[in-house]
Amino acid sequence: MSVIFPVSKRPKVILLDVHNLMYRTHYVNATLTSDSGFPTSAMHGVLMIVARHRIKYPDAELVFLWDGPEHPVTGVRSWRYKAFSNYKVGRTLDESTKEQRARVHKQMRPLFTLLHYAGYLQYRVPGVEADDLAGIIVAKLYKEFDILLDTNDKDYYQLFTYAGVKIIHKGDILGPLWFEHEYHMLPEFWTRYRAFVGDPSDSIPGVKGIGPVRATNLMRNEANSLYPWDMQPSLVQEVVSENKWADVMLYESLSRIVVDQADKRLGVERDILVEQLCTRLTRPQSKPKKFLRLAAKYNLATVVRAHRTIVEVD
Repeated sequence: MSVIFPVSKRPKVILLDVHNLMYRTHYVNATLTSDSGFPTSAMHGVLMIVARHRIKYPDAELVFLWDGPEHPVTGVRSWRYKAFSNYKVGRTLDESTKEQRARVHKQMRPLFTLLHYAGYLQYRVPGVEADDLAGIIVAKLYKEFDILLDTNDKDYYQLFTYAGVKIIHKGDILGPLWFEHEYHMLPEFWTRYRAFVGDPSDSIPGVKGIGPVRATNLMRNEANSLYPWDMQPSLVQEVVSENKWADVMLYESLSRIVVDQADKRLGVERDILVEQLCTRLTRPQSKPKKFLRLAAKYNLATVVRAHRTIVEVD
């Protein structure tokens, strides 16, 4: 179900979850390489998504969010790894999957450079995941901007609680009305629902015996009750023993996106530069010639042809 929204006169920001987009586009044409054999599928896919956004939303500010590397002090990639040792452990990867992941990872540095030469804001903060960067930015900007999120990560559904936030997905624009029709609950209950049913992509197990239907019914009841989330209600006591309630609370916290850059769990400097977002003066100066040379080096012919659309020019 896609929803037609009234045209807004507020400025638009498009936040792109880069790692998500790279993996999503890589598998569309996983064998694409340069003449030298360097994989180029994800670079090509992400840059062509940029071209489409520039055509459809010519006045929007595009901002690229990367999962950060390990924090130099804490040594962890995000606070979630520290809070839950099994976070994103998942099943053992077979050799084919490992190979595909390696192909995507090889493309990250040149894609970052191409986007820099194209003149876009990019955030890659050690120890911080892209969804937390998105949450911080959304919380700061939603009163002034309409915000579109380009991702198929369902964690982002919780950001529908902020007015003007939508998700771009397979050509559709998804919003809170779509969410309520699809999941039969309000967006503010999404992380609680996920705590019960789990999230295989993040290796969050959920609660044994509670599937999507039962969890949805619990959330419907919760919407009409006054009990605080940190107290186990009678309906939940029927399916979650008291000694397991702490696990539910942990799973919910892991699923919840950080929206305050001063959150101590992030373990990073408080100034993540989001105050400067969407001022255009903070974007790197575009370098079209360098962009073209690098795109040509990787034989990204379609990107070269579309460079006038992709590269930011003030």
